[in-house]
Amino acid sequence: MKPELQGLPLIDNSGSHRFELTVNHATAFVEYGDRPEAIALFHTEVPPQLEGQGVGSALVEKVLAEVERRQRQLIPLCPFVTSYLKRHPEWQRPVISAGSSQRHSSNSWPPPNGAKAGKSQRAAA
Repeated sequence: MKPELQGLPLIDNSGSHRFELTVNHATAFVEYGDRPEAIALFHTEVPPQLEGQGVGSALVEKVLAEVERRQRQLIPLCPFVTSYLKRHPEWQRPVISAGSSQRHSSNSWPPPNGAKAGKSQRAAA
C-alpha cells in the first residue's frame, strides 16, 4: 500500500453496508453482507478521479485487515477482491474455502441497494 494511503481511516458505514475510504474528498467503497460467521464482499467501486492511484488495492487491504481484526471469515464475491487475493496470497487466511463458499451463493447474500453480487466497477489497483 502506498504510504500516503496508510494513515487514512477505513470507515464501516454499516447503514449502507459499505466499507469506505475517502481520499482527496472522494470516496471509494466495498459493499458487503454481514453474517455472524463471515463477511461477503460484493462490489468495489473507486471514483474515476482516484483510479490508477492504488486506492482500490489500499481499500481492499484495509477491509481484509478489518475482517481479520474482527476474527471473521471472508467470502469474496467481488471480482476485484478475488483478483487482489490472487496477487496477494498472504491474505488467504480469512477466506472461506471454495466448498464452503458455495453454501453462500450470491442468492443467499442479497447485496444492498439492489446491486448485483459479483458486479464490480473498475477499481484501480
